[in-house]
Amino acid sequence: MTKKVEDLLQYDEFRKMRFTLTKEMQGIIIKLLVLQQMINKDEELSYKELKLLKKEKNKLLENFVKEFQAYNIDKIAIC
Repeated sequence: MTKKVEDLLQYDEFRKMRFTLTKEMQGIIIKLLVLQQMINKDEELSYKELKLLKKEKNKLLENFVKEFQAYNIDKIAIC
């Protein structure tokens, strides 16, 4: 049976866990938020622009995941 994130947060071990976020990761998060806002307000965007924004968002997300995994190996192993 798969646990939900909310269920995992009930355990003290997970509540005390702190992940490493580099300046680059923080910048990526901000860019992802901005891109998502632009995508959500898509009534002003053409199909090509929307597709380009989604492609860029996916690329940034992949970069974030790689960097996050690289800096948080031990904590990810615990999860």
